[in-house]
Amino acid sequence: MATKKIEFVASPTGKFLLAYNAGETATLDEKQADELIEAGYAKEVKKKTTDSAADKAAADKAAADKAAADKAAADKAAADKAAADKAAADKAAADKAAN
Repeated sequence: MATKKIEFVASPTGKFLLAYNAGETATLDEKQADELIEAGYAKEVKKKTTDSAADKAAADKAAADKAAADKAAADKAAADKAAADKAAADKAAADKAAN
């Protein structure tokens, strides 16, 4: 038996003898739910979708791009530090040789 989740927009108590109020939700037999929807007493509640594959792929790519950018920045900082250390060592060696 297939079911459908609906939200009542009007009370079906008088016409359908169902004890629900407007704003309440219920999961009913699909045929009964369709009848209530067609009569204007309810609307179907759409299932909340989880992240689609495309959304997940985009999030994964963004995370990978950020990781690559962070690594590039760390590599540049390490190279800059190494260059500064070498320059300082070269200067110290030159100063020592001059004395």
